[in-house]
Amino acid sequence: MEALARVGYLTKGVVYAIIGVLALEAAFGPGGDTTGGEGAVRTLGAQPFGRLLLALATFGLGAYALWCFARAALDVEGKGSRGKGLAKRVGYAGTGLVYGSLCLLAAQMIGGRAGGTGGAKRTWLGRLLAEDWGQIVVVVLAVGVLAAAMFQAVRAWKAKFRRAWKTEEMSAAERKWATRVSRFGIAARAVVLAIVGYGLLRAALTGNPDRFRDLGQALATLGRQTHGDILLSVVAAGLVAYGAYQAVNARYRRIPA
Repeated sequence: MEALARVGYLTKGVVYAIIGVLALEAAFGPGGDTTGGEGAVRTLGAQPFGRLLLALATFGLGAYALWCFARAALDVEGKGSRGKGLAKRVGYAGTGLVYGSLCLLAAQMIGGRAGGTGGAKRTWLGRLLAEDWGQIVVVVLAVGVLAAAMFQAVRAWKAKFRRAWKTEEMSAAERKWATRVSRFGIAARAVVLAIVGYGLLRAALTGNPDRFRDLGQALATLGRQTHGDILLSVVAAGLVAYGAYQAVNARYRRIPA
């Protein structure tokens, strides 16, 4: 499980680095794109030796999904079953579902059978909003995403993420730069999560699933603002930094036995 967790963190870092690089290219010229995890996987598949890269991505994304499910179901990190601890475990399960779906997408692309999922997301959200209780559920989801954004912002400010690292194995310079890069990356991810959560809340309150903004659309929203190219480039660089943070986790994070 430790090996799977470390491979998973590294793969997650690669996904975010690709998202950030594509967004940086979009901010400075016509060559890039504002996309999310699905776009990152498709970008891998479009490279030379794309099938090999997709096979590696399938394994790594599946490994991270399994690690998330272990954290949720087995409580390997000792979060407990009450209040804040239970909320974190539910969040781990949700993250596992997201990366499990990306794993499935990569596997389907190897066989040339993968289509787009953007419309499917809106269809799912539209069906949920059509139910009598659907708006309440989506509001709860939106509040959860916004709370996660706030939590990430606090993590970036207080740098408590270092408690999970084997800092005794790091040099002083490694600790300093890993902390700086990680804080920048986590803060950038908090900004994107806030935009996603706000869009989800608007979709719930208006009953219109088209108000929802996924990761790629959240980045595009930034790019359309005043001085959008600057905003987008800063957040995109932050997502690359978040990828580096996950690489640090792959090497130095304490994985419970």
